[in-house]
Amino acid sequence: MKRSDLSVLNKQLLKLMWRIYYGSIKGLIIKNGDPVLNPLPHMESKIKFSGDNGPRPESTMQNFPLKVEVLDFFANLKAMGNGVINSIEIQRGLPVHMTIEGCMPE
Repeated sequence: MKRSDLSVLNKQLLKLMWRIYYGSIKGLIIKNGDPVLNPLPHMESKIKFSGDNGPRPESTMQNFPLKVEVLDFFANLKAMGNGVINSIEIQRGLPVHMTIEGCMPE
């Protein structure tokens, strides 16, 4: 799957994760498997001293294959359907884990 295959909302969320690079997104509402970005969720960025603080190389490309972390993340949003993600942890612009309340569907 490539970036061009993502919905407009998922592309916008991917750009937010790239901009944060290291940090988190908190309180993201999911409706019908898509992120609600109006209003924007709370975002926190971490700055690594003497470290790599971005941007991801892909951020300047129009189309490219998506990393497995991104594919897994968006698959989980679709499986979730509707709900709230308490926190999405982001490292190097990629989602690494998320915290939700309740249970994910089987």
